[in-house]
Amino acid sequence: MKNEQDKQVAMAKEVGKMLPETNDKVEHYKDVLKAEAELLNGLQARQSKWYVSSIKKVRERIELINVKNSIFNKQKIYENYLGRKKKYEAWLDEMSREVNASWDGVLEEARKITGNIRLTNALKEFDSTERALSMHEKVEFYLYLKQEISNRKKFGKRK
Repeated sequence: MKNEQDKQVAMAKEVGKMLPETNDKVEHYKDVLKAEAELLNGLQARQSKWYVSSIKKVRERIELINVKNSIFNKQKIYENYLGRKKKYEAWLDEMSREVNASWDGVLEEARKITGNIRLTNALKEFDSTERALSMHEKVEFYLYLKQEISNRKKFGKRK
């Protein structure tokens, strides 16, 4: 249980840190690949034009090879970021189902814990928040509450 909790907390931190960057990278490489594909099509179309000199065609053929190589390399990077994005979003979806199913129970159980100043302050801040939490924030708070509940069960009430 503890090991699983640690893994979930570590993944929540990773998702919180990396998902926004990963989304940006996916969009960036998607746009770059589209632009380079258009450049490739334009260069290929010029190869058959009669008004382009043979020297220019040779230079553009070299550029065609470079663009194809660039597209190949960026496609690999794009697929890597896309895989990460899917992994992070799948984890977030899985956790959101768990959070939605047990949110009220965990929140109620956490409210019953007394003597934990850090938990009490976190719950007060949660109650005073006027804006709705994003799913990622809710997952992180849920994992925090579960950790505090687990600590309470493990270490019990100190007198």
